Amino acid sequence: MWLFNIGVLIILLPQMRIFYQELKIESNLVAYQNSVETVLKQEEFFVTNEPVTISSSKQEPSALIQSFDYSDPFINEVAPDYLSVPEVYIQEEMIGYIDIPKIGERLPIYYGATNEHLAKGIATVSGTSFPLGGESTHAVLSGHRGYAGANYFRHIDLLLPGDRFTVTMLKNVLTYEVVGTEIGSPDDPSPLEIKKGEDWLTLLSCHPYRINNQRIFVHAKRVLANETAIYTARKNLIVSATASYSGLFQKEDAAVKQSVHFNKETIVKTFLKFTDPSIELKVRLQLVVNRVINVVGVAALLFTTFLIIRNGFYNKYRVK
Repeated sequence: MWLFNIGVLIILLPQMRIFYQELKIESNLVAYQNSVETVLKQEEFFVTNEPVTISSSKQEPSALIQSFDYSDPFINEVAPDYLSVPEVYIQEEMIGYIDIPKIGERLPIYYGATNEHLAKGIATVSGTSFPLGGESTHAVLSGHRGYAGANYFRHIDLLLPGDRFTVTMLKNVLTYEVVGTEIGSPDDPSPLEIKKGEDWLTLLSCHPYRINNQRIFVHAKRVLANETAIYTARKNLIVSATASYSGLFQKEDAAVKQSVHFNKETIVKTFLKFTDPSIELKVRLQLVVNRVINVVGVAALLFTTFLIIRNGFYNKYRVK
């Protein structure tokens, strides 16, 4: 029975790690949303509808990204230029999150594609537009095709023209529709061209899966989708500081942050994610397999452990 338990653990632990990573990411997003609610209640901040485009580069609208200091995020670690983005957007480098219903992923977005950020979620690519939308912008979000048990951009090759996803920055929800996919080399930034007067966002990852010698670019164009926008009337919602930023995100009560991690609601929501009909069948089946292995594996461990303990007591106290 001990040998049986060891065999079960060999199978179970990787699957438990996958579920743990999903749960951790979802919990962090809940914490981010709570932090946003806290910030937006502060008197130091106000909301403006002025059309503002924040960019991490100094490009002209018609320029190509080749003229910038572009570097492939999966080969070279490039730290972000913190001076180019208002500090109000940054919560430990997390600036928002992306929701891709078809592949069942809600992932945190970090500012700057460093190795640390790519290990925790997805990240902006140096030299590209800040993902806040606007005319003549082309934001690029990079992510691994799976990392440390998490899928991240594992299934972005399933995205087809017409599929939609959203990017949430504070309370501004930007909706993008996939228009196509390109496969290119790591040193070719031409797929990241800025189209004058348009609002584009590209998902960037390694390709093919497990080989990773090429790059996959999933291009999407901004669309107006009132049903998904929180503040539909505010096309470019931005929050500006009327006083110096002094870490308002970090001022949130520690007990509140602790309460959102791994609570019952988050656990149930994450565990039952496979019931979402908007997720691609292939992804849902993988989720089902993961959940079944976790449930059956834990049940088997508990049962055999019970038998081991019972037999131990029986052998110790039985009458010879």
